[in-house]
Amino acid sequence: MTVFDLFKLYCLKENSLLEAKKATKGLPNSIWETYSSFANSHGGTILLGVEELEDNSLIPCGLTEKKARDLQKNFWSVINNSNKVSKIIIRDEDVHVEKIEDSYVLVIEIPEASRYDKPIYINNNPLMAYRRNFEGDYKCTRTEIEGMLRDQNFDINDSVILKYLSLDVLNRNTIKRYRNNYKNSLTRAENHPFNYEPNDIFLYHIGAAGYDEKNVLHPTRAGLLMFGNFYDIKREFPNYFLDYQDCRNLVGNIRWFDRITSSSGDWSGNLYDFYYRITFKITEDIPTPFKMKGMFRDDYVPMKAAIREALCNALSNADYNMELGVVIKQYHDRLVFINSGTLAIPRNIALLGGTSKARNKNVLSIFSYVNIGKRDGVGIPLIINATKKDKYPSPILEESFNPDQTKLIIFIKRNENLDIDDVEEISNHINVIFQYKDDIIKKSNHKVDVKERLLKIENSFRNKPYFGRGDIIQLLNCSSGTGYNFITYLLELKIIERVKGHGKGKHKFK
Repeated sequence: MTVFDLFKLYCLKENSLLEAKKATKGLPNSIWETYSSFANSHGGTILLGVEELEDNSLIPCGLTEKKARDLQKNFWSVINNSNKVSKIIIRDEDVHVEKIEDSYVLVIEIPEASRYDKPIYINNNPLMAYRRNFEGDYKCTRTEIEGMLRDQNFDINDSVILKYLSLDVLNRNTIKRYRNNYKNSLTRAENHPFNYEPNDIFLYHIGAAGYDEKNVLHPTRAGLLMFGNFYDIKREFPNYFLDYQDCRNLVGNIRWFDRITSSSGDWSGNLYDFYYRITFKITEDIPTPFKMKGMFRDDYVPMKAAIREALCNALSNADYNMELGVVIKQYHDRLVFINSGTLAIPRNIALLGGTSKARNKNVLSIFSYVNIGKRDGVGIPLIINATKKDKYPSPILEESFNPDQTKLIIFIKRNENLDIDDVEEISNHINVIFQYKDDIIKKSNHKVDVKERLLKIENSFRNKPYFGRGDIIQLLNCSSGTGYNFITYLLELKIIERVKGHGKGKHKFK
């Protein structure tokens, strides 16, 4: 029995993760556009032998088992033709025949392709790449394709040496401020040798400069972004733009109360100065409780640290070759961080943490040398855990295409003060977060019957403060050993965590 029986086919509708096709006359040619679009977006499932009615509901359309098997055989025959799709990213078990009532359905589960494989295109034509939105498959623009191609190699993207520029284009005042912070950083001893080097050698050591073949130092892309002046940065990144908007306490048609942009001309316009220009503004609405650490006051506030982390993430993950750049909007109840470019890793992996992939790796490193930003893959989980600890609503992480952008919303009004609309929005987001966990289970290597029981456990205990092996045994009517195995499976998928203080062997969903 396929996982779709758990949700009942008749309750499903086509969306950005699901496509239904009748396929009564054979394998539809449009299936390859959908294969490309799911692979280049967030993955998805194609159902062959399913009809969409006028009310958008889905029903099986009576395929026999033989016809479904023929579709399966034909699918593999075509996809193995290298001229049809650029890369095969699915496994044998991702294409399977399932019985629903008296009909048979071919289920094709397509994962999101890795950034190293995107764009996935068809007909041996790199311009024939597709993506998915709620309206169906659409052909990627050249800008989107170029962005995916850049992301194949973004491990070295911002380390490129700009040989046409000298170090004179870097703002000396910004470098001075950075070096002062570097010297005073908790992780830097006062006698660290880098503190006594001239600027050019110091910039080389932190990745902001590099030598050409004539042994002459030039800024790297990261160095230009972090320490350059706006007009010089624009020469390398024509779409570069930083924008902070204070949208609190607006009256009438006023769009913002205060605004800071990189193009204003009264400051450098680089990433490092932008961070410090707005970091106090975006954290000032978070209260700092009075507490002592030994003889000194402890001013550390998890939510403030989370907000600073979100700002660093936006600046170090933006694709500055694309339109938009970075936009930060501050409202009385939330902060919105928007950066050009999609996530470097799938959303579900980013939410779970443990994997660090910044689009601008050197930018993140330069920030981290002065204790800004995390390089160990815990950025998003740090933000989520801070909101939980301080009783704020869960943040929202979104991606959208054409133009490519990533949006992170952090709520700064506590749960007990939320109005009804806020509660509904957060509830919907919680459902989305668990849909990611559903996806992780569905795309795991476990057998279908194991996936079904893992989904049953997740659906039953997702909102519980904790659960144990006994709860699973009672739910599934299984043995003690089987209950232990299912906890092990969930831990391996990194979607549950151990809970202390409630007895031995208790866990909860992250």
